Amino acid sequence: MVLESSSARLFQGFLVVDGLLEFPFCYSSEVSDHQWIQVDLIWSYLVESVEIYGKSSTNELIVSLRDSTNRRTAPCKNLTSQLANINVTFQCSNPAEHASRYIRVDHYSSPSGNMSICEVVVRGQLDGSNNPRTNLLLKRPALMNSSINATNVLTNKYMLFDATLVVDGIRDVNIDHGHCAHSGEVGFAQNWMQVDMGRDYVVDYIALVSRWTTSNNVPRRVSNFIIGLTSQIATEVPPTRGEYPLCNRYPGAVPKASRVTLQCSANLPAYRYIIAHQAVGAYDGYFSVCELEAYEPMPQMINPHKQLKWNSEENFQLRNYSFVEFPSGRPSFCIARCMALGDFECDSFNFNDQLMICQLNKHRNGFQNESLIFSPDWSFWNATYYNLGRYPVITFCIQESKPTSTEFDSSLHHTLESSITL
Repeated sequence: MVLESSSARLFQGFLVVDGLLEFPFCYSSEVSDHQWIQVDLIWSYLVESVEIYGKSSTNELIVSLRDSTNRRTAPCKNLTSQLANINVTFQCSNPAEHASRYIRVDHYSSPSGNMSICEVVVRGQLDGSNNPRTNLLLKRPALMNSSINATNVLTNKYMLFDATLVVDGIRDVNIDHGHCAHSGEVGFAQNWMQVDMGRDYVVDYIALVSRWTTSNNVPRRVSNFIIGLTSQIATEVPPTRGEYPLCNRYPGAVPKASRVTLQCSANLPAYRYIIAHQAVGAYDGYFSVCELEAYEPMPQMINPHKQLKWNSEENFQLRNYSFVEFPSGRPSFCIARCMALGDFECDSFNFNDQLMICQLNKHRNGFQNESLIFSPDWSFWNATYYNLGRYPVITFCIQESKPTSTEFDSSLHHTLESSITL
């Protein structure tokens, strides 16, 4: 993901991490005063050097490292003369002392023209304190119900904007660059994408990258998107909302040009196929996604037994999905009963601290939003995997007002007033 101070027409910051070193796959600023780009590495790294390719020969650049809070931690000094050179290497000081998530490149010299860079390459190793995982969807076979043909403005080639583009590993949010999928049909029920993970996996969380646009309405196409899991390939059984196991539903609007994450229910077994489905009533019915990722739990989160975090929504009760009710002095008794039933039988529970009763719920394929109602003295509980390492909930990749990237904790999207970790 890349932030930028400004960009000239279609030459946005994402182009510095697309693996292509020559024009037209290059970033260019719109103006020539103080300009910058900032690359989000997603995980923390011990950065040894930063290589910049295809810069303007008149640009003089400053490279620095920033930690996960976006605080500047260390500069990187250039090893080669910048003037008259288009390729420059920067050596970062004491890499073992600075775990860095962001690479910041600044251009201060106004007389030298607009800032222009083709590629940023980072050398280093993962910081041992974080827990990176493998994207289960990267380069995997992908399908969608319909797609469009359009022109890639960088190559001037007419191409298919299909589901293979959401697993190409390039988080470029400009759909005109040819790395985003777009449905060809208007309609809320039929617009879906499905990725074959190759074998059955338990999924901890997914990440979805939304497209950049100047419209305030286009981002609404992915509002409240649904992630599902299944053992059936879409060519044989097309996904129908409410008829496949529900990973989770994204709570509300997805900011444009952003990478959002969503945890799956931990009360699900392993499945082979993952589904991204458009919500009913999502703007005009078109569905467009730039990248879809999925990650399984870390080994220590599932072995020798699942490490779960049970989250509650206070003063809410899920109606019409309970299959058993019993006396219970506290939520931990409900948790024990639910977990004893296993992955296929119990999905959540309701607890009433006044009546001291517990209701176990089953809703493998999700539940209707109107079934979760305000009900004093009740609390609704469901489980996600307990994460030992933190990952970003929202990462913006287009600069619009503030000069730094922004993250929001998941508590902004859910009412998680109490939780129990087992």
